[in-house]
Amino acid sequence: MTKIKKKSKLAGALKDNKSTGNNQPDFLSRNDALKSITFFRKEGRYEDAAKVCGRMLQQNQNDTEFLFLLGSFMSELEDYVRGSALLTKAIELKPDFPEAYLNLGNIYDKCKKYKEACQAFKKAIDSRPDYLLGWYNMACILKKIQNTAASIKAFQKALSLDPNHTKSLSELPSLLFAHGRSQEAWEVLDKLYTLTGDPAAAISRDSIMPVVVQSWEEIYKIRQSFSDAMDKYASSNFKVEEPQRDINRASFRLAYHALNNKEIMRKQAAMYSNVSPHLLYTAPHCSDLTYYPKKDGKIRIGFISKFFYVHSVSRCYNRMIEHLANTANFEVYLISTDLIGYADEEVHSVASCVKTEIKVPNKIKVAQQMVSDLKLDILLYTEIGMDQLSYCLAYARLAPIQGVLPGHPDTTGINNIDYFISCTLAEIENAQNNYTEELLLFSDIPQYLERPKRVTDLKSKEELKIPTDKNIYSCPMKMQKLHPDFDIIFEKILEKDKDGVILLFNDQGDLPNQLVTRLKKIIKPEYMERIVFVPWASSKTFPHYLVHSDVILDPFHFGGGTTCYMIFSEGVPMVTWPGEFLSGRCAISCYKRMDIMELVAKDWDDYVDIAVKVGTDKKYRDNLQSKILEKCDVLYGNEKAINELSEKLFELSKKKGIL
Repeated sequence: MTKIKKKSKLAGALKDNKSTGNNQPDFLSRNDALKSITFFRKEGRYEDAAKVCGRMLQQNQNDTEFLFLLGSFMSELEDYVRGSALLTKAIELKPDFPEAYLNLGNIYDKCKKYKEACQAFKKAIDSRPDYLLGWYNMACILKKIQNTAASIKAFQKALSLDPNHTKSLSELPSLLFAHGRSQEAWEVLDKLYTLTGDPAAAISRDSIMPVVVQSWEEIYKIRQSFSDAMDKYASSNFKVEEPQRDINRASFRLAYHALNNKEIMRKQAAMYSNVSPHLLYTAPHCSDLTYYPKKDGKIRIGFISKFFYVHSVSRCYNRMIEHLANTANFEVYLISTDLIGYADEEVHSVASCVKTEIKVPNKIKVAQQMVSDLKLDILLYTEIGMDQLSYCLAYARLAPIQGVLPGHPDTTGINNIDYFISCTLAEIENAQNNYTEELLLFSDIPQYLERPKRVTDLKSKEELKIPTDKNIYSCPMKMQKLHPDFDIIFEKILEKDKDGVILLFNDQGDLPNQLVTRLKKIIKPEYMERIVFVPWASSKTFPHYLVHSDVILDPFHFGGGTTCYMIFSEGVPMVTWPGEFLSGRCAISCYKRMDIMELVAKDWDDYVDIAVKVGTDKKYRDNLQSKILEKCDVLYGNEKAINELSEKLFELSKKKGIL
């Protein structure tokens, strides 16, 4: 349970609950009490409202209305233990009490007890099936725990009760979008804009793009529409106070189009700068000429991320951050836009050795000020593009030196991000043309990953519902990574290997159907029968699918990231054809590091030839597996990357005059 405010804050609020000197409570009429409570609640004076409730409960300790009100005010005052106890008592006395179930669910939500919150909201709905707030809160908690299909249904139920419920209209589009229902998302946002005139709804509506694209023609159409919308709003009078909260930014999908995003991301940045000019905040110490050079020689560096919990992004950088925190010349600060996952061993280890860790709220000006108050010399984002709050914070100048690690392998277009950190193993020769930031190239891959434990107690193919008598060509990626260019690879492999099966992993909502629709335009029906979809696997089960694969297909133009490291840890051969952009070059950087180039294709035809040779020639495949297992240790525990990061940061600090 989350921390609870100390009782001292509430002592004054509840002292009037006690009886007077003659053991009789002061009498207060019900009407006067409710009038006072209404006034105090409107003024935000929850302690005073709690006092009134306490006096009324002295007159009747089983008064369910005042038990409910006092429990609700305890929640506002962050005394969740007392609040839940009061609401539970009210429910015991009055089982058919949807409002009490609702507020009890809200307390569980605040305490991160999501299972209990769902149960409470369900009871609220069961006791009143047409309870709008019950359905809305249920939808929000389901969204939070990523049960997106159920969340969509709950929001739709809320809207069936009130078609103009703006909160549901605001929350629903991102879910529909993630499920591949882009047209429905557009319609909801259009309705929201019609109802409210909210500029954020219009911008979100005109920024929507599908997750699974059907063709190059559609890609060009999407990008032109997006570009036109950015130009339109960059010169508009629209203003959005909380863009990180209110704008559904879909530009993350641009990275999957296999085109240079430098100019289109600049257009998006110009739009945000216009509609939310307060994003361009500058921390006072960044413009104070007397603050530098520093005399103590210590570099104050902050790392900002949403993903300081069990996530692929944090896995890449946790140990690098921890190393800097244990270096005498650095003071390290963790800045999280979400809850820090202390239960994770790696994250806990990092958090325990940094100077300070803070969680910034989803209020842009408050978040800017909190980071500004740290007076950082360097601010590094673990990624920019995957989280809307960190994306919006990146517009501000919060440290003299600001950069981004390649947690999301695409340029930002944001003027105040000075450096994009990458490496020579992954980038093409003229890669600077792909970035608005100055490209800061390491000689080695700029991440540190522990080697995953190899699979034990291997599940059978039957258990995993994999064909037992076929050559398995797995493409264990999200469907957003499967570019239309890649479809022909499936066709050619299945044509050349009559015993081959393509293994794909199911995704959310309508996305598999949209992918199948696209594949059927190219792939013959008899080949489509050998494309098998399996459920998206948990982190524990996923490696079992890898081990049972004869060959892994790395999709171009956006290939595997940390998945590559899981694949190589098991020694499974993965075919790759590196493209122009970083998003499609993780595998080749790993192969260069291992000095294994047999699986790197020169073109599409070569890709198919390599894949089929590995898939059909067991001796060749076994030799490759042995070679990968022998050499893959160089990918893990990368001390060189840690040292390079430290050296680069010192160089930049001296160059900038910080030291």
